[in-house]
Amino acid sequence: LLTTLRQPSFALTLFKSAGSTDPATRQVEHQPEIVQLFVDLEYRNQRIGRRILEMVDRYLAERNIPRYMIRTRVQDNEATLGFYDRNRFSEFLRADWKGAEFVFMTRTTVPENETVSEGETP
Repeated sequence: LLTTLRQPSFALTLFKSAGSTDPATRQVEHQPEIVQLFVDLEYRNQRIGRRILEMVDRYLAERNIPRYMIRTRVQDNEATLGFYDRNRFSEFLRADWKGAEFVFMTRTTVPENETVSEGETP
């Protein structure tokens, strides 16, 4: 798992809008995005997803990247939305995207209860 997360081209991708007028893409331009995060059914509820997010936080914080985002479908997705809510993601936009309603959420790489080194912005 750690080896995979050390390959940012696999774990993260930049969502670029290239001058788009769509508010959904403008607000997330240049933010790293988790494109897919899956935990097999038999391994759920063992905090594996949370540990993956913590590893992503550390990886990005070490590179002075203060936040990242996810986007996920709203309809029939209560478990996923609950997971992101419980894991410090904050919704900043709901928008129709590719024919479906999506929620865009962001997470800071430094938890609020940790101090930030001088000169860094969470």
